[in-house]
Amino acid sequence: MSSNPSVHSRLIEQTRKEINRLVEEIVQLTESTLAPAEFYQEFARRVQAAMAAPAVAVWSRAPDGRLTLAYQIGLHRAGLDQQGPAKESHERLLHAAAQQSRPFLIPPHSGGATQDAGAPANLTDFIVLVAPVLLENQVLGLVEVLQEADRSPEAQRGYLKFLVQMAGHVTTYLRNHQLRQITGQQQLWLQLEAYARLIHSSLKTRQVAYYVVNEGKKLIEADRVAVGSRLGKAVRVDAVSGVDVIEKRSSLVVAMHRLMEQVLAWGERLTYSGTRDESVPPAVINALDQYLAESGSKVLVVMPLPDGRDEKEAAPRRPRTALLAESFQPTASLESLLARLDVVARHAGPAMYNALEYERIPARWIWLPLAKIKDGLRGKTLAQAGAILATCVLLALALVFVPYPLKLSAKGQLLPEQRQIVYPQVAGRILQVKVTHGQPVQRGQELLVLHDLDLEQEIAGLNTRIAGLKKQLDVYDERLAQATAESERQQLRAERIKIEQELEMVTVRRDLKLKQSGRASESPVLAPISGVVVTFDLSELVGKTVKPGERLMQVARLEGPWYVEIHIPENHAGQVRRALATLGEPLRVDFLLTTDPDRKYTGWLYRNGLAGEATVHDNVTVVKARVEIPDVGRDVLDRTPVGAELRAKIHCGRHALGYVWFYELWEFIYERLIF
Repeated sequence: MSSNPSVHSRLIEQTRKEINRLVEEIVQLTESTLAPAEFYQEFARRVQAAMAAPAVAVWSRAPDGRLTLAYQIGLHRAGLDQQGPAKESHERLLHAAAQQSRPFLIPPHSGGATQDAGAPANLTDFIVLVAPVLLENQVLGLVEVLQEADRSPEAQRGYLKFLVQMAGHVTTYLRNHQLRQITGQQQLWLQLEAYARLIHSSLKTRQVAYYVVNEGKKLIEADRVAVGSRLGKAVRVDAVSGVDVIEKRSSLVVAMHRLMEQVLAWGERLTYSGTRDESVPPAVINALDQYLAESGSKVLVVMPLPDGRDEKEAAPRRPRTALLAESFQPTASLESLLARLDVVARHAGPAMYNALEYERIPARWIWLPLAKIKDGLRGKTLAQAGAILATCVLLALALVFVPYPLKLSAKGQLLPEQRQIVYPQVAGRILQVKVTHGQPVQRGQELLVLHDLDLEQEIAGLNTRIAGLKKQLDVYDERLAQATAESERQQLRAERIKIEQELEMVTVRRDLKLKQSGRASESPVLAPISGVVVTFDLSELVGKTVKPGERLMQVARLEGPWYVEIHIPENHAGQVRRALATLGEPLRVDFLLTTDPDRKYTGWLYRNGLAGEATVHDNVTVVKARVEIPDVGRDVLDRTPVGAELRAKIHCGRHALGYVWFYELWEFIYERLIF
């Protein structure tokens, strides 16, 4: 090697220009319309050339967290293309990098802070450099480079910084690729929206099937589409694209009917693209051969259309609808046809299900007028879309390294454990309240007295009946005076005797009720437990008419244990559940009482203290939780009213500072703009 400084400086300048050229090419690639596989190939080649690396790999991450190799160059040099301890440790290392969302630099034959079996480690002879591909704080993939072990620490840090910049270019490409996909699919989504609206516009099976095949043919881009259904054991062909009237006896329709029947009995999707799948049941293969002999299809797909409501049942029913699509001169790939067919099937399945269910209703001519009457007696709108705000990548990287406690806000009440609401047992008017706020009571003690309105109404009804019977007697007396024939007079006397007997029975019943009213019209309401009346201003209850189940007052045992009931907003409940599951210990809850705002108290939320269902409190959907307060003294409880309002902070563990800072903002944006 020449020791001439000028030659050395020219070599450095030439290398720098070459690296800048490669970086510019990568930047140009991010704006190109290359498919992801082609982009990753060109990107990896240029990164390898710029870093003079023995190996480069690009990993993509699925929504479920799995990492798949998108493209690689030279991984065999490190022995990572074969099963063994090195590959297993390398996979754990990649998963750790994806979960922690930060760049890694692992020296050769190193495992970080631990060397335990199963821990992430680098068992190769190379330095492993990994940088995450971040988009909106989500790890979409990893860029990995294997570098020679003889590089200086300063060079290694430079390599890692350069790799992080290259991962940022991958993020730019993925964002541009998503935008292109959205733009390219806009027209398809408009067509799909019109298709969904059209097939759900009717409940007549034939009409829905006609829309499904003829409009679906345009979306699927197939030469012929047909749909068939099964009611009971019989299978029929409901519609074929391009045909107004189906000739049921034609050989093609008969073969199509047999094929749909066998596929519905099998319950799986049948795909044919020139070769038969021998794992398909023989009956389905025979029906397929018969149909192909009639149609001459090059590509054929027959798929059952299950409805989502069937899947929720304990024993899901077999699909009742089958969709057939075929091409004679296919211009698109089978994968493209299947993708479009799946989209159409998700809409066609429920539409056909609804039409078939409607067709099964017997005597619709009776129920339809009743349904119109019901619709006339009662009278959702859903539309909102938003945009996702882009954040600064450098700030996101800085915020990821600083842990900070996440505290979620909630409102609640301080309540005694033993308390019970007092309800009336009968409908009535409150005559007297025998207790006052703060008065101690014993179980079974009379709290108030009701006047039984049901008994009073019954007596009034009997009086009305007596008056009516007396009027009938007067009418019969007039008719007897006017009657001339003896037979008519005898009939009138007999009917009058019946009315007199009924009048006597009703009068006796009325008199008994009057005596009962004098003795039992006052119904006492008793204390369900021993304790203290905690309801304020009970005088307002006097004269009020109440019904069974209506809240009157509350009795609580103040000297017993107390607890805090908090109302966690539903959008925070998932975070609390995850914290309870991951931390493996109760969550600390700090709260301030509105009656004592200058002092902070502490409680503990256990896993069994979180309710399993959501309720509505103050027009907000919340999840209730019970917080134990062993550290709150009796002196505080004695001077605190029952149901005192409080504000609580739930400690949900330590998270990245950026996540903690922008958690509330993200929830607000997602709920108000995106959702």
